[in-house]
Amino acid sequence: LNGIRVPGALAVRTLVAKYLGIILVVASGMPAGREGPMVHIGAGVASTLLHLHSSVLSWPGCQGSNVAQARRLDEDVHKRDFVSMGAAAGVAAAFNAPIGGVIFALEEVSTHWSGTLTTRAFFAAIVAAGTNNLLVSARHDGVIEPDALVVFGEYDLGSAFTMLELPIFVFIGVCGGLLGALFNALNGRINRWRQHTHSPRGAMFALARGSRARSKVL
Repeated sequence: LNGIRVPGALAVRTLVAKYLGIILVVASGMPAGREGPMVHIGAGVASTLLHLHSSVLSWPGCQGSNVAQARRLDEDVHKRDFVSMGAAAGVAAAFNAPIGGVIFALEEVSTHWSGTLTTRAFFAAIVAAGTNNLLVSARHDGVIEPDALVVFGEYDLGSAFTMLELPIFVFIGVCGGLLGALFNALNGRINRWRQHTHSPRGAMFALARGSRARSKVL
């Protein structure tokens, strides 16, 4: 955690104790929140998954497989990334804030950071926050809560959005993303064309090319 090795901090028994402790504390109404333990639980789950992954690849049936051994991860190097992603997911699930989870992992958890880790941590945070909201919405007969991750504004429509409508919203989002990508591609092409034809260097290049074409005709 941020370059400090704490023995047993991410062990399975610590994770179980933290999990049971947060349930009892929240259920008893004690003046203690669930946000801090959620970060620890997220980091512990990620570390446990990495350990299980390495344990499975150590089985005798996987020892002779080159494909299986190629998937082996370094528990010292990759553990830092897994803990960062788990912490980001824990913050996202606790505060319903995926971007906040990534920023927290960047500032407080990680020793080294990279662009690839940003993408992975953000994806883990989105999955954690989305799963949390899906579980909360499923508890209320599939009706999306007003303070859920998917917020469509406050409108008096006479009925709430349901879980069955989410595929339609996902389709609309995908269409919007594709149209946005098309706009960016066209915008890039137009800017390159303008730079090539309207800049002084581009104008001189076009003039020289036109002069060569006229000389060939003559």
